[in-house]
Amino acid sequence: MPAAAEPVLALYAALEQGDLGERLDDCLHPEVTWRSSPTMPWGAAVEGRTGPDAVRRYLTMIGEQLDARVEIDDVIETEDRVVTLGVISGTARSTGAPFHAPFAHVWTVTDGKIVDHRGFPDTAAVMGALAGKS
Repeated sequence: MPAAAEPVLALYAALEQGDLGERLDDCLHPEVTWRSSPTMPWGAAVEGRTGPDAVRRYLTMIGEQLDARVEIDDVIETEDRVVTLGVISGTARSTGAPFHAPFAHVWTVTDGKIVDHRGFPDTAAVMGALAGKS
């Protein structure tokens, strides 16, 4: 597998282990930009912010609201771009309602570090679980 996917897959592994510290930092460029759907409760928290600390705050907010697991179905990569397709599933912590949300993540990698992330989740599935609908 070409090198572009390495930091992306390492980031998913760090998240799986709950490591939002050094392992996360190892994957991210100091000026990483992270974008997600602004319709999600945590989406606006990261808009317009850069850097590993902004990403860490964003991921922490998600973890406070969702007990989730990411399953990667496909990895498509070019020299500096990676697209991951998969499913985020779990439950909303506040309601206990389950969700199953397909997603596409688009990553840009430079010099072995993630410099940009754009997330496209099935927001309806997650918002439904947060509202107590399964």
